[in-house]
Order: sequence, then C-alpha cells, then structure tokens
Amino acid sequence: MQYEGPAGSRLLAAYLPILRRMLRAALFVFVGVVWSVRSLQSFADPEYQDPVSGSDWFAVVSFSAAFFALALALPLFAQLAGGGRVVSRVSLVAATGAAVAGVGNLLEDALQMGFAFWLFIIGSLLASLGLIGLALVIAISGRGRHRLFAAVPALTMIGFLLFAGEASSLRWCGSPLLRSRFVRPQP
Repeated sequence: MQYEGPAGSRLLAAYLPILRRMLRAALFVFVGVVWSVRSLQSFADPEYQDPVSGSDWFAVVSFSAAFFALALALPLFAQLAGGGRVVSRVSLVAATGAAVAGVGNLLEDALQMGFAFWLFIIGSLLASLGLIGLALVIAISGRGRHRLFAAVPALTMIGFLLFAGEASSLRWCGSPLLRSRFVRPQP
C-alpha cells in the first residue's frame, strides 16, 4: 500500500474546488450588497466633501469599498465567463479603473486631497469603458449560454448610470428630458 499523506490533505484537495466556487460566489454577493447598501444610504443625504457624522464616514468608506470589491470581482467573473485571454485582459482594465476610482474617492473625501478628484474621474471612466468593453467582448467571443454573461457587466454599467447620488448620470441626463414639452403635457 502506498502512503498518500494525511487524510486531511486528501479531504482538503477534494473540497478545494468547491471552496473556491463558494468564495467566488460570496465575493459576488458581497459586491452586490455593498453597492445596494451604498445606494440606499444615499437617501440619508450624507456629506461627502466634509464627513462629520458616522453616516457621512460610512458613505465615503462604503463607496470606496464597493469600488475595491468590484475590482476584485471582475477578474474572477472573467474566468467564470470564459472567453480566454481577451476577456481576462479587458476585465483587468475595468478592475484597474475601479481600484483607481476607489483610491481616488478615499483620498479626496476622507483625506481631503483635492487632486484625487481627478483620480476618481479617470478611474470611474476607465471602469465604465472597461465594463462596456467587457460586455461586448463576452457577447462576441462567448459561445452558447456563455454569451448571457455579457449581461452582468452591461447591467453593472447601467447601475453606475442610475446610481442615486448628487453626481448621478440619471439626474444629469434625465433632468432636461423631464423638463421638455414631450414628457410633461402643456396646459
């Protein structure tokens, strides 16, 4: 009989793929929960520029944490979606943008460093373009049911646009539309 090591190591080797999937799923759920909580917290009208209360600090830190969690989740999502090297590289572009946006937000709002606003803008733009590119690459290079994975970065991008906050793209784009004659009937 051949010695194969302790029974615990065989058991760990058997459950390691399952554990990896569970941790990946937990990270995806965490990303969704952090973005949802952050979005709902914006209804409390926190003060980002000069945080004072616990709610204000939570708003600043949770927004950065959401970007950091997204940066961690995007490369793992690319592995799940398949598509090879191109999908992986495009996901790294989006992940880098999310990480830079998280750092920029933390430096700007928490540490009051005004120059970091541009880091946040550049990071957000890079993350947005990366998410659009990721959706397109998955939709084009995916096979069969794997093309449906393209909906995840596309919907994440829509979530960025609809994010409830002062700098919301929905408010910027929707405000002129709501004031137009076509939406609101004239008396």
